Amino acid sequence: MTETSASQSIERHPIRGAFFGLLLGLGLAIYLILFKIISLGLVVPIVVIALSVLAGAAWGGFAPPRTKT
Repeated sequence: MTETSASQSIERHPIRGAFFGLLLGLGLAIYLILFKIISLGLVVPIVVIALSVLAGAAWGGFAPPRTKT
């Protein structure tokens, strides 16, 4: 039995996107601190990580779906 395009549902992955956003945020915060773009404090790296998590979750939830081959 084959599925038609009308019956296919789009799967979103906001949790997976948030996890990869967390990894991106940690790496970006370390990079920015090592190259002295931001100071080594408490607030600014947490803001960078939080923004990356939110961006990753948004991308996981609203990005265009990949086509299945």
